[in-house]
Amino acid sequence: MGIRRVALIFDSVLRPETAGVYCHRALERLVEVQHFQPHELDRLPRQGFDLYLNIDDGLRYHLPAEVRPSAFWAIDTHLDFDRCREKTPRFDVVFAAQRDGVELLRRIGVSSASWLPLACDPDVHRKHDVAKQHDVAFVGNIFPGPRGELLGLIQRRYRNSFVGQCYFDDMARTYSAARIAFNRSIRNDVNMRVFEAVACGSLLMTNDLSDNGLAELFRDGVHLATYREPEDLLDKLAYYLDREALRERIAAAGRAEAIAKHTYGHRMEKALKDVEEALSRTVVPVGWVERSASHR
Repeated sequence: MGIRRVALIFDSVLRPETAGVYCHRALERLVEVQHFQPHELDRLPRQGFDLYLNIDDGLRYHLPAEVRPSAFWAIDTHLDFDRCREKTPRFDVVFAAQRDGVELLRRIGVSSASWLPLACDPDVHRKHDVAKQHDVAFVGNIFPGPRGELLGLIQRRYRNSFVGQCYFDDMARTYSAARIAFNRSIRNDVNMRVFEAVACGSLLMTNDLSDNGLAELFRDGVHLATYREPEDLLDKLAYYLDREALRERIAAAGRAEAIAKHTYGHRMEKALKDVEEALSRTVVPVGWVERSASHR
């Protein structure tokens, strides 16, 4: 029972840079895929697809109960777990982008939950041949609390830094032009920035997320650099800014690791495989088998 046709559901209007956009690009290389916005659910075909895959976009809505088999990739368990908890029981297979999110979902009875980390898109998140213009670059939102405080420290210490918003190719160019890319996750999450910045070929300096799976993806001092306290951050920024050869060697190793193991292509391949394996272990509704066979 191979998955050949996928209905992909996510919103790309409010956030054009959402993870679903990269999933769509990756799936197009693997299967036949059709994208539906949440406001288009009334025209979502109830048959003709081998899988209905919903990528978390932060919005509250539910797929029609009759569309099966279905899978959900919960991205924001760390930001809005109540919404994820409400959605997940309605799906046959559930993935979570955060490892600790898997543990939370399993505690409430979502036995199918498994870890599927975020990723990079090598066609977008790539190293540009540009001069290094910034000592440190941070691309994203500035929130009150640790992230805003640390960015303030960095900007006071390193005037030649970039802090702001940019997307897709502009983001990749900004990271490529930085000696160090900075990350401070919001709630211990291994966020999109980890993979995107590393894939752009500059050294990533991120808060230590080893207790949420980062060490299983990238190694500190080999693929990126981690820090704990503000003083540790400032010490390591100074250390790596003064050691260009070491900095660039780690950055290159991190980029190679990201491209080799952590792209959205890798994630979608695993998702499809895991869904197929899960369905092979369960009794698939007769109606779905008939619908699936009808278009082969």
